[in-house]
Amino acid sequence: MPKSTPLFIFYIGSTKLSAVKVKQIDESFFDVVEFHEIQPSGFEKGNVVDGEKAVHDIRRLSSELGSFSEFMKYPLYLVIESAFSNTYSLSSSLYFQKQKRIYSSDVNEVIDQTREVATLPMNEHLILSVAQGFIVNDLSGIRNPVGLDGTRLGVDLLLGTLSVDVYKKLQQVFKQNGLRITNIIPKGVAGTFGLLGPEEFKGSTLFLDVGGKLTSLVYIRDERVRRSSWLTFGGENWTQRVVQSLGMTEKEARRVKEVFGSVQSEREFHDEIIPRSGGVVTQTTRDMKLKDLYPLLNDGMKDFLELIRLEIDRIEKVETAIERIVITGGGARMDGFLERLQDELKKPVRLAQPLRIRTKENHLIRPEYASFLGTLRFLSEENKKEAERYQGEGAIASAIKKAKDWFHEYF
Repeated sequence: MPKSTPLFIFYIGSTKLSAVKVKQIDESFFDVVEFHEIQPSGFEKGNVVDGEKAVHDIRRLSSELGSFSEFMKYPLYLVIESAFSNTYSLSSSLYFQKQKRIYSSDVNEVIDQTREVATLPMNEHLILSVAQGFIVNDLSGIRNPVGLDGTRLGVDLLLGTLSVDVYKKLQQVFKQNGLRITNIIPKGVAGTFGLLGPEEFKGSTLFLDVGGKLTSLVYIRDERVRRSSWLTFGGENWTQRVVQSLGMTEKEARRVKEVFGSVQSEREFHDEIIPRSGGVVTQTTRDMKLKDLYPLLNDGMKDFLELIRLEIDRIEKVETAIERIVITGGGARMDGFLERLQDELKKPVRLAQPLRIRTKENHLIRPEYASFLGTLRFLSEENKKEAERYQGEGAIASAIKKAKDWFHEYF
């Protein structure tokens, strides 16, 4: 991904569709040139539920973002939030007859071999593979094995899949708009690689992305993604409780939750009335009180915490204890959310946000867009790793590198 070259990223979330046109300024700094977002009519929880409406949704987004010639010329990546995506970790090795210098061609071969021997469910399509580390002889955790000498080269590969049915429908929707997807990236993977710091990758970390209707959980230990899962519980769960109990529309309930919502366990409300100014207008005639809103959100938090505890127990039964939690997503914006997690789960919790991104859209630097924009750092890091593997191999290797698209090399 050369500097200043535009690229497009579409995000299909569980409650919204977003798209950005981005230019890379330097090795790790990005400029968001255009941003657009719509409420989907043909998608539900990241999946196509009405093909005709989904085609129209993508047409609306793409028409605001760039010209047809740009979409044909520059990469288009799709980040998807879907419970029908999975990740797997698989390792394999190449053995040489005698000690030899390892070249990038050997790296490509062991990656291809590992993908080929992967036994994936028949109803899942492989959409992503990421080399998480290499082994040379008995030495593991190597980022770049090129130039080392050994008799064995191994790789730990992270594989991402998507339901075949979901994959085909997505491809068809974009194809009918004349758009070619460079690759599809699961949201949880994009956020994990794009938002965690080095120490968080080295230790034992749980990454939580609380989306609109889904929550992604990714467990990382020793610089490897070890496990991932989805919960069909997100920010809209709290919204629906307000809708059903207080008689508001979804739009009204979402606004009240964002402006006045709190999940602080010790917070008390008396007869304070939710003001009808400041963009909060309800269709109900009676006054809405904070003491009516708080128990609804608090009950939702109790249910969410119980689900998270169950997932943590499952992880810690077979893995080491989780040292920390990194959280992002729109649900994380509620007052007291982080503090409540930290107090009840007894683990340090921090909020992840996208870094080194310049944008005129200030609202993009918020938790709900962190994983989406974290894809930029993920792509940049993969580009950097691939460049390192070719470094020092001379003019021939350099020519090969320029002749191939780096992303297709590994994905």
